[in-house]
Amino acid sequence: MAGFIHLSIGTGFPISSHTFNVIAEITREYLDGDDCRTLKIYEPLDEGGLDIISLEEQDGDGFNKFCDATTLAMKRYESYKNMSAEDLLKEDVSYKSWTDLLELLKKDNRYVDSSRPAYRE
Repeated sequence: MAGFIHLSIGTGFPISSHTFNVIAEITREYLDGDDCRTLKIYEPLDEGGLDIISLEEQDGDGFNKFCDATTLAMKRYESYKNMSAEDLLKEDVSYKSWTDLLELLKKDNRYVDSSRPAYRE
């Protein structure tokens, strides 16, 4: 079984079920669980029982909140594994997938770099 993070029509990120669960669930911890945007992202997983989360219907704000949460979750994973990012890239499939996902998210037109002054609150 495989997982899938759906970004937009024609764009997604297929990953193993294990890696999907690691990324989806740790990222969820950094999102407001009662926010309708979060509920919509996780609806295929929570309501449909599918290893899918979807960002397709997210506006820029919802999309970027997910990107920020994904980045924070990845940093927590690094800390949990107690390894350098360089070593994790070499040895941990989930971490490598996480970095690949973040690169794909950054290519989306909705992405706004949070370090830039024009970043939204």
